[in-house]
Amino acid sequence: MDDIVTKLKQTPELQWKDIIKQHLLECDVHELGPHPMDIYLMAYYAKSNRKRSRKDFIAFVKESGISEKDLSGSAIWQVGLKDGVYLGILKEDGSVQDWDFVNRFCDNGD
Repeated sequence: MDDIVTKLKQTPELQWKDIIKQHLLECDVHELGPHPMDIYLMAYYAKSNRKRSRKDFIAFVKESGISEKDLSGSAIWQVGLKDGVYLGILKEDGSVQDWDFVNRFCDNGD
């Protein structure tokens, strides 16, 4: 985010979401912090699961070997959902709203 702070300060708030999403697509995914990965995990989970509760997501995190801790799964859910909804990538129920972005983001790592 440090790379775009100046740009965000110089633009109207209505453009911030698009600027952040474009930044996520332009950055090397290996240089991004955990927040975009939390959104990705939420989208990955939503694609394969009809149950979209925090409890079911925590079970998915454990079963997938991401973390053995309930708090880690809960944190991923909370941050991924909040950030994903803010950016218009996820819906409030955790399902994906913007598959185009998710697919482009996933292709970014190749």
